[in-house]
Amino acid sequence: MKDDPVLSRRALKLERLHALAERLAEAHRRRAEVGRLRGEGRFAEAAKLLEEASATTEDLLGLFRSLADLNQGLMDRNEVPGFITLRLRSWIEDERKAIAERKR
Repeated sequence: MKDDPVLSRRALKLERLHALAERLAEAHRRRAEVGRLRGEGRFAEAAKLLEEASATTEDLLGLFRSLADLNQGLMDRNEVPGFITLRLRSWIEDERKAIAERKR
């Protein structure tokens, strides 16, 4: 593969997107877990996991930005501060509010 620069570049792009997909899947898993804990009335545990999820969401957004900055066609840089950020962050405030209000 190192003898074929086109193949190497494509493999690296695929590797980067795979890493992003894994982290995105983990973010969704955490979201589901926070919702499950809250639904069971385990508000303290849900709040703790939500704060961890909030931090990892910011890390994930950083990865989105860094991949967009590579300008390799992996994603549109203009989408990161708008739609992508909105979608990744919106649930966190909703969950904070639901946990504070003890909504199941």
